[in-house]
Amino acid sequence: MNDLRFAFRQLLKNPGFTAVAVLTLALGIGGNIVIFSIFNGLFLRPLPFKEPERLVNLDEVAPKWNLEYTGIAYPDFHEWRTQNQTFESMAVWQNASFNSSLKGNPERVEGASASHDLLGTLGIQPLIGRGFAREEDQPGGDRVVLVSHGLWKRLWGGESNVLGQTLSLGSVPATIIGVLPPSIGPLSRAEVLIPLRLNVNDSRGWYLEGVGRLKPGVTAETARQDLTRIHKAMIPNRPANDITSPRITPLRQRLLGDYRSGTYILLAAVAVVWLIACGNVAGLMLARGLARGKEISIRMALGATRAAIVKQIFVESLLLSAVGGLIGILGGQSCLSALVRFLPEQFPKWIHFGMDARFLLFCLATTGLPPFYSD
Repeated sequence: MNDLRFAFRQLLKNPGFTAVAVLTLALGIGGNIVIFSIFNGLFLRPLPFKEPERLVNLDEVAPKWNLEYTGIAYPDFHEWRTQNQTFESMAVWQNASFNSSLKGNPERVEGASASHDLLGTLGIQPLIGRGFAREEDQPGGDRVVLVSHGLWKRLWGGESNVLGQTLSLGSVPATIIGVLPPSIGPLSRAEVLIPLRLNVNDSRGWYLEGVGRLKPGVTAETARQDLTRIHKAMIPNRPANDITSPRITPLRQRLLGDYRSGTYILLAAVAVVWLIACGNVAGLMLARGLARGKEISIRMALGATRAAIVKQIFVESLLLSAVGGLIGILGGQSCLSALVRFLPEQFPKWIHFGMDARFLLFCLATTGLPPFYSD
């Protein structure tokens, strides 16, 4: 405590040095905080689903057509789902928009039509109510709809009596049977969700998006081979399957992979800035140490040990770093909040950048390392 009080007095006696050092550290640490928060949210924080490591994106690839992703044809999906041996479940959906009458007011809403097993595959449950039944996902099934958490709050104020009410979609009335949770990943933009209700012989081509949950212990490659076996066996009845093949990609990679390279580049850039900041502060500390040569000599002449001198200088460095780190963390969080509001429209809205254990450890590391560097 004596060393800490002395260090505090020393920094107050040199406001110019203190301000420059604190600002330099704050800028370096703040930049790292912003970019690490984005990296953490995109690639380290678990996806908001049950056992997300078992979730994969389903698609089809057609090299002869120069298409890496063609979408899924419903007849292919039907056979995959009924004959596979490696998936616990799988589901498909199609994004759509509807002319709707919401509580008597005409409005265009974003939505999707999905197979009945979508919520179960993702491992999420409706906030209230229930998901689609199998019979509702058949041609001629009952007209039912799930509404998003945001729409429920906006129109019904979060009241549970929304269940059983009627929502008009494209002038076709549908009964509300449930409310979706706030985060549903790739369908987060959908305000309404209706059953897909497709015939197994649907021949409209490749237009569906898919997701599958692997059985425990099954790898993506094993699952791809399993679906390929089923897919190619359909060639006599579906000649196009000689051109297309199943494509399986880990869900995080499919949803967020496009951002990985850019995020790595930003991480490297701000790490360099942080190291430069540490080097600058080390230079400032060295210059200040040379100017304090007389003071240190007198203290040693009065009996201070080398260990005591080193400890005192280290405490000063630690205090300086702590103040710079605190300002950097607070400033970085403010900048991050502003940055998130200006992210492109296509950026996943269900990704969160809040604090967690990894964020706190990173803050401690970036704040605690400069004292060692400068000393």
